Formats: sequence, structure tokens, C-alpha cells
Amino acid sequence: MSEKENLQKTLENARRVLSILEEQVSGYGSLAVPPEKLIQLEDKRREVAELQKKLEKLTLPVRFTVPEAPETVDGLKSFATSSPFIVAGRLENVENFVGRSRERTTIIERSYRGASTSLVGDRRIGKTWLLDYLRLVAPTELGSRHRVAYIDASRDSCRSVSGFVLTCLEELNIKLDAPDPTSLRLNTLENVVRELHSRNQIPILCLDQFERFGKVNLAEFDLNFFEGLRAIAGIGTVLLTASKIPLIELVSQIGSTSPFFNIFETVRVKMFSSREAQQFVEKQASRVGFDEPERAKLLELGQSHPLRLQLVGEMLYLDKRLSQEEDPDLYRPNDPEYWQDFGERLEDKFRGMVRV
Repeated sequence: MSEKENLQKTLENARRVLSILEEQVSGYGSLAVPPEKLIQLEDKRREVAELQKKLEKLTLPVRFTVPEAPETVDGLKSFATSSPFIVAGRLENVENFVGRSRERTTIIERSYRGASTSLVGDRRIGKTWLLDYLRLVAPTELGSRHRVAYIDASRDSCRSVSGFVLTCLEELNIKLDAPDPTSLRLNTLENVVRELHSRNQIPILCLDQFERFGKVNLAEFDLNFFEGLRAIAGIGTVLLTASKIPLIELVSQIGSTSPFFNIFETVRVKMFSSREAQQFVEKQASRVGFDEPERAKLLELGQSHPLRLQLVGEMLYLDKRLSQEEDPDLYRPNDPEYWQDFGERLEDKFRGMVRV
């Protein structure tokens, strides 16, 4: 084992002990902490700081270039498609976004203030589209000094801390000159954040499928990783996470407690309200010329679930188009057997995409 590897191991152990001491001290009242416990805590903090400095001296310097913010912001591109219904795709045009007024307002206002937010909801309920929405409206709603990066934690590149850091920097459009990218740690991301902050630029990290960090490579994504992210948020980074479970449960699964989750406001992403479902039908159906019975069917079969609404709309649109272009038998709205078959096809598609 090299000197650097030995030092990294020693630093990891010291950080674990420091975390335990901090947890013990926090359990006392402000006036009841034993003096010897405070001395142990300060000694351990100094030890961690000294070890960190030694490790940085052994690590080859990582050079990075932060490009200047654009003076002007180009408008969004319009993606002309034959159908407005998008199944399992990313949001690329804000015109396709419907509803979620409270959720949208919360993440925009908190991001503008530099506060972090946690989106929690079932799979395929619309969390990723909220991240995409922020990415698309940030130039106009937040201003050009905000840099939005989208990171999908399920990517292979995010199976290690170094890969995660490199992905974040790439998405932030930071050019790296790293002799050894595998040696990247959160301190590199911290240095970049400080540099961005000095230029009056605010990074926003949209971390999708965040629960993946609690399932893969726990040796890397331990409590130190989460506490490192919390520290980076404290110096000028906005974290916007999307996960199936609350962050407090995610961190507790790793085996201990951490104050990581308490910098976030939790926003629950649920099914559409009846009003939101109606808004979806009115907006999207009018773009493809659905009549009233077809709109009623879209609303009925969609069941206020964002994905089901998209699926029903796409299937109806395709059946109608194919009946006009190829075979009239493919769309028989007055035939009960058609709707029975339609419902079976819908359930097959939906169950294939969502665990129900």
C-alpha cells in the first residue's frame, strides 16, 4: 500500500471518529458538555485538518478553467413533434409541462435563495421533469449567473466519488486538467464552487435517483460523502435531489445518523390533482384535435397519473393516425371490444414501466 493510500485510510478513520465525537457532543445540552469531551473534539478536528493537508500535498494538483458567463442567453429551441405526448422521455420544451404549480414555485424560489430541496415520490411520477423544468427556465427565472447541472446517479460514471465529481464538473462546463481523474475527491468540487462563488456564479446540482448513492459502493458513498456534500452546499451550492425515499431514511440506511438531510426542504411529488389532470387533457388534446368523447376517455383511463395520461394520449393518437393512414379497423371508438383491448395494452405498457 502506497503512502498516499495509507494516508487516505488514516484520514477516513479519523473522520469517522470525529463524526462520532460530534454526535456525542450534540447529545449534550449547550452547558453540559464535559470539558474533556470538548478537548477530544478539538484535537480530532485538528488531526483531520492536518491529515487533509498532508494528503493534498501528495495529490497531484488538479487544474480547472471556469468559462465566463454568457452575456446573452439564447431562447429555448422548439422541438416540433407530431405528437405532444411524451412517454418516458426527458422534458425538452417547457410548453409540454403542465401543473405542479406549488412544486415549481418552491424549487425556483428556494434555488434563487441558495437553499436546497429534496423531491420525494414514486417512480415515474414526474420528479425528473421537475428537474428538467428548472434546468430549462433557470436562465430566465434565476438569471445567467446560475449554472444548472443534471446528474443521474444511476450512471456508471457515478459509481465512485471521483466519477461523481468528474460528472458534476463536466455538467457545469468546467474544463479540467487532471493528471489522474480517479484521484478526484469532493475537495476538488469544493474548490470549483469557491471559484464560481468568487465570480458571483451559483452552481445548482440536480441529483436524480439520489437513492442510488445508498445502494452502490458504500465504501465510497459513506457518511463522509454526504457530510462533504452538505459542506459544499454551505459554501454556495444549491442541491436539488430526486429520490423515492426521504433523505433521512436514505442516510439512516447507511448505518448511522447525519445532519445531511436537515438542509433540505422536502417536497412530495404525487399524482396529479383532478384539476391538473384536466389541465393536461385540455392542453394536450387540443393540440391533436381530440373530440370530447376522446378527451373524456383520456381523463378516465389516465387516472390522474402523469405517465398513464401520456401513455393513453400517445396510444389514442397513434391508433387514430394509423386508422387514417393504413387500416380503419385500428381505431373503433364505438366498439367495446376495442376499448377492452386498449385497456389491456395500456396496462401492459404501464406495468412494464412502473412497479405496481
